[in-house]
Amino acid sequence: NSWPCAMSAVSDRSHRLPVLWHVRDLQIRSPVTWWLRSRCSAEIAISRVVERFLLERGFSPDRVSVVYNGIDATELRLSREPAAVRDELGVSPSAPVVISIAQLVPWKRHELMLQAAREVLDIVPAARFLFVGGDSVPGEGRQAHLQTEARRLGIADAVLFVGYRTDPLDLLNASDVF
Repeated sequence: NSWPCAMSAVSDRSHRLPVLWHVRDLQIRSPVTWWLRSRCSAEIAISRVVERFLLERGFSPDRVSVVYNGIDATELRLSREPAAVRDELGVSPSAPVVISIAQLVPWKRHELMLQAAREVLDIVPAARFLFVGGDSVPGEGRQAHLQTEARRLGIADAVLFVGYRTDPLDLLNASDVF
């Protein structure tokens, strides 16, 4: 389920079982991908982006399959009205809200959303931009970096970083653009 697990599995070949690597991220150094490429039987990429990452590093298209992460739709339930969510966040009921729900990792390109927010705010000053998701590695400082970027762009008052949340459906329901 990660490159360290794959490396561990292929290092101990006493089991003689095929190793299927579930590839979830893009922060893998070239020597690691090279080493795993010749030792894993197949790879499952969680997205087309991860698939392209592997193919660009010489993995065989015959061995790479894309299987998207599943969501149990029976667990998706709204628990609050949009007005209550906006009130909790301190967002006006009439403000257009743009939301991003994603881990705060570089390849999600949150800086691009901040740059777009700067342009949107020139036209729609009441707009608010909601970033839902935390640092992928605690203490990494990605959220602090993005907050600094929002201040540099002069839009910090229109940007909300709410971290990891257990109510993403409520937040989506209270937003206008995803």
